[in-house]
Amino acid sequence: MPIRHTVVSRAIVTAAVMLVSGGCSRADSVATNDDTAGPTTAPATSAVTTEVATTSVAETALPTSSAAPTTTTSVVATTTTVATTTTIPSVLTPVDLVLSSNGITPFAFGDDDDTVVDGLATALGAPIFDRAQTYPDVDGDSFLDATGEEGYLHPVGRSVCYSNDICVQFGGTTTDSLTLTGWNLDSDALPRLATVDGIEVGSVWADHPDAIAVDEGGCYTIGYGDVGGVALTLYSSGEPFSSFDADGSYVTGNPAPADVTVIGMAAGDLPYFLFDDC
Repeated sequence: MPIRHTVVSRAIVTAAVMLVSGGCSRADSVATNDDTAGPTTAPATSAVTTEVATTSVAETALPTSSAAPTTTTSVVATTTTVATTTTIPSVLTPVDLVLSSNGITPFAFGDDDDTVVDGLATALGAPIFDRAQTYPDVDGDSFLDATGEEGYLHPVGRSVCYSNDICVQFGGTTTDSLTLTGWNLDSDALPRLATVDGIEVGSVWADHPDAIAVDEGGCYTIGYGDVGGVALTLYSSGEPFSSFDADGSYVTGNPAPADVTVIGMAAGDLPYFLFDDC
């Protein structure tokens, strides 16, 4: 935002000498220069008679001083913010890639698509899937594709997947302005990627009780959870996450942690289907 500077000029206005008992003082006034003001009419001058009780004008002298005038300098403190720059190695390995709620380290949501796609390829090989998709119809704060069945938060998207089934999603207003918005992983194919807590597809809830938070309820044998902001899709091989009783009432299940396995992970903004069963 541009900064507007106001220029103020100072004029010394000579004041009348004020006589007081024991000495005199000078008064300075600061005025703002206004070039747009019209001519002014000098006020009429009237004679003023001042009576001094014990000291005449001739007997009173203005105080003199050989000291140099004092100049006051105001110093405005300036705060400089230095942006943190992350250096990404030109060649990555799968160990360098960490799944997080903010991206896939060292890549973050907001990074441009070509940088992310090429960078991931150095660790995972060339993409096996690369699709551009448009969402031309406005639906509130989202956009819908031509079928009306898939939505996304951006009118233009790009989905890219690699051989280990990690898929990254990019979105923007045009194909030239796409940035990383989300990722999802639904397979334990090699090389496996994990969060900083070591959670990956195939992890068992019982092995990470302090890291994995499981939501109550679910969709039959499918449940949902979270680890550090990363959304988890869970599967129970035992008691289901939910069911319906004989009366058709929904019943919340309570599967044992040893029976619950991570089968999917995701973070960020991704395209979504409007007609899922659960």
